[in-house]
Amino acid sequence: MQIPKKKMYDRIVDTGTQFLDEQEIRRVRLVNILALFGILINLSYILLFFYLTWYKPVILNLFALVGYIFTIVFNRLGLNRLSPIHFCIIVTIHMTILTILFLSKQSAAHLYLLIIPCLSFLIFHPKDKLWIYIVALLSISSLLYCEYFAQRSSLLLPISELYLRFLHFTAIVGTFFLLTKVVSIFYQDIQIAQNNLKKEHDRSEQLLLNILPEPIARRLKFQEEVIADNYQSATILFADIIGFTQFSSGISPQELVRVLNIYFSEFDRLSRVHEIEKIKTIGDSYMVASGIPIPSESHAEKIILFGISIIKATQEISSRLGQNISIRVGVNSGPVTAGVIGKQKFAYDLWGDAVNLASRMESTGLANKIQITETCYQLVKNKFPFELRGQIHIKGKGEMTVYTLSV
Repeated sequence: MQIPKKKMYDRIVDTGTQFLDEQEIRRVRLVNILALFGILINLSYILLFFYLTWYKPVILNLFALVGYIFTIVFNRLGLNRLSPIHFCIIVTIHMTILTILFLSKQSAAHLYLLIIPCLSFLIFHPKDKLWIYIVALLSISSLLYCEYFAQRSSLLLPISELYLRFLHFTAIVGTFFLLTKVVSIFYQDIQIAQNNLKKEHDRSEQLLLNILPEPIARRLKFQEEVIADNYQSATILFADIIGFTQFSSGISPQELVRVLNIYFSEFDRLSRVHEIEKIKTIGDSYMVASGIPIPSESHAEKIILFGISIIKATQEISSRLGQNISIRVGVNSGPVTAGVIGKQKFAYDLWGDAVNLASRMESTGLANKIQITETCYQLVKNKFPFELRGQIHIKGKGEMTVYTLSV
């Protein structure tokens, strides 16, 4: 089966790039491209010399051809720091001897030596800076020698003026094409790398926003060392899926995570709808807050609306999945401290007595009901039909008056 030309070209150019980082891949690809063009240009010279029955330079070009091929072979063998050194030396020796002994400086074949100082910083490993200057010095020295000291006529070949003009033209065009082509390929690789970098940056941004509220993520990007804020009035909600522990004991870990993800993904969606901030999940418990990090006068109302929504969502999902699952919701309002903790793994969290009391409202609450404190009730009593549950014992607080809303 015949391999398409482009596929063959890509296979040659990608030789030796396996298991390398992106910067090394670009460097090795450039060396392979230069070697491939060297092979093609060399073959064209060999065919031309055969056509003109100039057999002496054919031998030189055959040796050079093997040298260019070995450049790619070295990359194939993982010797990607040797391959550019080998290529530059082959080009320098090949074009210098070809110009001095066979084609003369009028052929302009020595212009190909411009490739080495122009591209050496692109094809050499950063640790091989000494070699960059060595090969650049050799190529420039050879170029100047050919230009100013080589004979104007060939030493070993009878070349007419017409052929010299043709060779001069092809050398200029070939050098220009080679430099332009390699730089354009390098530019394309840079563009691809920048696009990939932008995609990774956007993905990192999205991941950060999935962990932290947007205003907090923005402050963190500006390298604010300690992010901690006090809020005089916010509302916190805790929700716990009742019966999930018993349900999870009879299913596989994969099914457990899948089902829990169905519930919490819907909760996440509803938190965005009601413009409140998800804080975290702990097992089958879910925590959100309103009024942080952006203060809101309607923080308590938003949380109650969210609580109603997740109870209804739980009932719908439970019915759809054929499960006997309900949810318990507890809410409290009050002052809190919010901030980011951690250096390697960031977490945005809340602290304060109001947070602890919201958790107690959930743990002492009733199925499919929202239980709130007196403080929260005063903020929403004219907007929702809460009922007085009465006095209940709250750990660490004693007897407290609480209210419930059935959904």
